Amino acid sequence: MDSKINLLFCGDFFSLSPNEICFSDELLSVISSCKIRCIDFEAPVENKGVPINKGGHGCITQSLDSPQYLESMGFNVISMSNNHIYDYGEEGLIATQNAFKSSLICGVGTWDTAYQVKVLEFNNIKIGFLSLTHCEFGVLDDVWDKSVKIGCAGISNPQVNTIITNAKKHVDFVIILAHAGVEYLNIPLPEWRNRYREFIDYGADAVVASHPHAPQGWEKYKDRPIFYSLGNFYYEYNSEMSYWNDGLIVLMDVDSITKEISYKVECIQRINNRLEINSSEKMKKHIQYLCEILKDDNLYMNEVENSLMKLWHNYQNTILSGLNLDRSSLTPKNILRIIKHSISRHSNLYIFINLLRCESHLWAIKRIIKLKQKDIV
Repeated sequence: MDSKINLLFCGDFFSLSPNEICFSDELLSVISSCKIRCIDFEAPVENKGVPINKGGHGCITQSLDSPQYLESMGFNVISMSNNHIYDYGEEGLIATQNAFKSSLICGVGTWDTAYQVKVLEFNNIKIGFLSLTHCEFGVLDDVWDKSVKIGCAGISNPQVNTIITNAKKHVDFVIILAHAGVEYLNIPLPEWRNRYREFIDYGADAVVASHPHAPQGWEKYKDRPIFYSLGNFYYEYNSEMSYWNDGLIVLMDVDSITKEISYKVECIQRINNRLEINSSEKMKKHIQYLCEILKDDNLYMNEVENSLMKLWHNYQNTILSGLNLDRSSLTPKNILRIIKHSISRHSNLYIFINLLRCESHLWAIKRIIKLKQKDIV
């Protein structure tokens, strides 16, 4: 009996017309070489649900054919714990789960199912998957709130560490599928590096993350790999952001006897509706540089600080707009006026609230404020 099994990990997937997607022969060969194929399903399918209030980019849905398409391509582990899967509430989430017929769905459902480590077994090798997202829309982060019945598993929930440790007693490998970070940054925040390393400390064997919509570097911690962002796999939306159409895929081999994990990372790119391996020297050097940054604490922190300072203008505008600072004091009467005014004017109120609860944004703002204080002093 073979003690090894190979896995494929892909980043965010969103498509309005999946049947028009074209894969290069080289990429198809890479995908077909793996038994387990994991991907992040970034938004609910078209459904009859009502869009939730969230502001920003608003609520999105993708084609009802997307689940069937992914399963026809052999994808069998679907990570759903992300900031868009609850865009159309419970009805949208349930419709999306039901649209998949033969896949392992991770990270959503009731409290018990969302935080459950889902297991696949091949060649008597048991691999557990736990899908988690930072605290945005639809996250189950308050067990006392009985009004919310289903949603996503939160990455900062205190019970997660124990869940990992307990799961490791029953499976050969535990893999965390994380959806977190600051969008468009090329490097992870220090807080996420700490959290992902903590997962390894509690028994996880690998962390594979997405959400920033840009590929980030990876490193080994205690001989276990942490991939900070695979970027987009296929995201059918045009953006001017750098590396929006560039992503990473991870080919991972695990050995149940030696407990060793080996991997290979390939760069991919989307050109219109075509996905292919990106072998350009430019992309290779960019990814190599990102990995080198993670090895040098001084270089890394300089990159973090420079990147965050560029975001201050956007954060500042959102905070001011959300607070509606034309009011002089936060009396109960003024608070009601602020909320009424903000909602009627379609301001950034919901985005502002999200800045307060989402770890990624809150950590980023705190670091920026600390840097601004240095300038003042």
